[in-house]
Amino acid sequence: MWFIMYVLIQPVDRKEFVERVFPREYNVMVYTDGSHYYARDQMGNTICQDSPTACLQESVNYLAQFGGGRIFIRRGVYNISGSGSYLPSGEPVVVNIPDGIKLIIEGEGSNTIIKHTLGYHLFIHLHAGVYKESTWTSELIFRNFKIDRSQASVYRWMITVNYARKFIVDGIEYEGVLSGTQPNFVGDTVIQGINNIYAEVRNCRLRGAGYGVWVFAYNSHIHDNYGELLAQEGFSGAGLLPNFNLPPGFTPGGVTVIENNACVDCALNEAAYAVDYGGNNPLVPNSIGIIRNNIIQAINYTVINPIGGVNVDTLIIEGNRIIGNMGVAFAVSSSDKIYIRKNHVSMTGQPVATYNQAYVLTWGGSSNNPTLIDFSDNYIDATMSSSVNYSAFYPFGTVGSLLIRNNVLNFNYQYNRGMSTIINGYRGVSSFVFEGNIVASSASGGWFGALILISENPTLYVRVRNNRVWINHTNYPGALIGINMNNSYTGADVPFVDVSNNYVYNNVNAGNIVSLNFQNSANLLYLKLRRNLTRNISNKAYINSVASGLTPNIVVDSELDNPLANLPSGVTFKFMHNSKGVATIATNTTSVTVNHGLVCTPSKVLVTPLGQPYGSIWVSNITDTSFDINVSTAPTSDLPIAWYAEC
Repeated sequence: MWFIMYVLIQPVDRKEFVERVFPREYNVMVYTDGSHYYARDQMGNTICQDSPTACLQESVNYLAQFGGGRIFIRRGVYNISGSGSYLPSGEPVVVNIPDGIKLIIEGEGSNTIIKHTLGYHLFIHLHAGVYKESTWTSELIFRNFKIDRSQASVYRWMITVNYARKFIVDGIEYEGVLSGTQPNFVGDTVIQGINNIYAEVRNCRLRGAGYGVWVFAYNSHIHDNYGELLAQEGFSGAGLLPNFNLPPGFTPGGVTVIENNACVDCALNEAAYAVDYGGNNPLVPNSIGIIRNNIIQAINYTVINPIGGVNVDTLIIEGNRIIGNMGVAFAVSSSDKIYIRKNHVSMTGQPVATYNQAYVLTWGGSSNNPTLIDFSDNYIDATMSSSVNYSAFYPFGTVGSLLIRNNVLNFNYQYNRGMSTIINGYRGVSSFVFEGNIVASSASGGWFGALILISENPTLYVRVRNNRVWINHTNYPGALIGINMNNSYTGADVPFVDVSNNYVYNNVNAGNIVSLNFQNSANLLYLKLRRNLTRNISNKAYINSVASGLTPNIVVDSELDNPLANLPSGVTFKFMHNSKGVATIATNTTSVTVNHGLVCTPSKVLVTPLGQPYGSIWVSNITDTSFDINVSTAPTSDLPIAWYAEC
């Protein structure tokens, strides 16, 4: 059986054609047939023809009459040939977006290409440096198109939104070009926004720009983006800036979250990921920055600062992966409370000559120094192979409390330091804790002083406990921890140092677990030195130097009979809780006076003769400095007696 099908083809009126081919959810469609460009509304009315620049600007102007709408840019290449408008400053811009509009500009992914070779800004909503008033009512979304700037030679802003209620960039692809050499590369700023209420940048792919993402909003969220060769900043931002207009009822600051991004060969001059309120601004009190679960990898260049923060009150850096040749893994300037946790760093230190530095963490160096740095549960593997001044943790300012806890720290240096932690106490350092770390430090050249170095501190609490340390240095290692009491507060006491329960292995048989230098400080009020297990390094404290005219006192809590490796002239030490030793009653005498060295008058004194005594043994005349051991019958030969005294 045969079936015959007849197809009826009949003309379609204009209205029916528009309904079939025009996406209903869009109000204006911009498209090209390969040689001509068009912008038409939903009814098929032509808004613009034959100029992609004019068609984009006229589409925005058309929708602004109705308070906004959606512009759909169909697949094709749109060659920008001139400016569509001018900013009040006179700068040309392809598309100038007015205030008070709700607008979506969307393409068909990488098939929609805006090819822009001219020295004009692309999209701008309110130039932040020109407009003094805004309604903060605009809501702008840019989605799913590509910007081709590979032939550009003058660098501009591509998507800039300032003073909006909502600003979202989703699925934008950017291809640019850099000029210059490291560290002086220059290029476009791809996505930028100042003092918006909400900003989000997601799912973008950016390559070859000066600044990738640089947005500021009370609530900023930058996530799930990929960047490559973003020379200055990769994916960065902050809250509301104090030196620009603020939305009514808002104060500077806010919450910034930068997460789940990847950046390759970014930050060739600044930072790959940063919460940055600007070095010219003061600390912003009501601000939180979170940088987490990102990856930064240096392959063909040196990354100067993978992660940074400037003038943010609370900064959390967590779960990031840092790989390759780096200058400073974590560079923090003028933040108040800093938490660096659960990051994995595999870095080499061959920085560009302009910087001549390679560090794991730096802080300070501006108007505000942090009150707290908590560096915990990180895995750090750092191989430093150039002859520059290396240090793992290095201050360009000071810190109130520095906590370094439960990390794995592997350092391989070819210079004169392993790890140096320097705290400049004359600016108000309160405490330093180095606890629960596993450390392996190797250095194959130069003189090595102390693995941990602390200096200039009038009110210092130091605790170095429960660490496992392996030191492999070809030259003289001075100590596990060196304390230079050379603060500018002449005569100030250092109240508390606890070095206990550590295991320290040294491949060179030299050095001491603690090194002390008295420069201006008067006394070390409490030195706890207990239960340290050492190999090829003394478990005692060594006094390197005492400034002329100083007579410092040291109070020690230790199970060692003599916890000091030396006792220079003018230095006295006493035991905190208990002391012990061996005294000798000489032949034909019946007593000996023992200087017990405690800070108290002992409440208990125990004696044990180490030879055969004659008659009774007792203790008398117990004072805050000494006691007497007596026998009823004088021995015929020297009688050694072990003693133990406690407070």
